[in-house]
Formats: sequence, C-alpha cells, structure tokens
Amino acid sequence: MHHSNDIGGKESDGFINFNNKNISFLMTYIITQSDYVKVKDLSEIDVMVDEVSERTKFFSSREEAELSLMDEGIFPTGGVFPFNIRIQRIQ
Repeated sequence: MHHSNDIGGKESDGFINFNNKNISFLMTYIITQSDYVKVKDLSEIDVMVDEVSERTKFFSSREEAELSLMDEGIFPTGGVFPFNIRIQRIQ
C-alpha cells in the first residue's frame, strides 16, 4: 500500500487514515451512473467529474448532490433519479 504525504494519509494495519483538516471522507457523496441496473465491473460505472479540474466531484451531503443534479435539469421521479443515476456515500 502506498503512503502519500500530500493528502495527510497515515498507513496503519493495511488501512489509510485521513487526518488532514481539509479532507473529510466520513460523510462524502459522489454521483454515479451506469448503463446497467446490476453492475458487474467497476468499469461499467461513470462518476460525475468537475468540468474545470476534471476530478471526481464530491459532495458533503446527499442533499447537496441532489440539488446539483436538479441544477443540471435532472429530477427524481418517485424518489429515484432516471438513467440509473445514483448518489453514493463514500465510506
């Protein structure tokens, strides 16, 4: 496992603990989309990226991610977003 000093990661017992004050992965959300209802391979999943930085776009809450989708004109029907778009919590 690789230890990276620039993100505040600390390797311990096979896990990386992030302790940098600017990074919080405990309650972080991402928006994913797949052409398939059941995903068999990670390559079948697209993740929303920031247009400027071209990096994965993270959200601090599920509500923030939902608002972002609605700002893009994508609205849920019956509590579910169309096109297999999902909001996933990073653990």
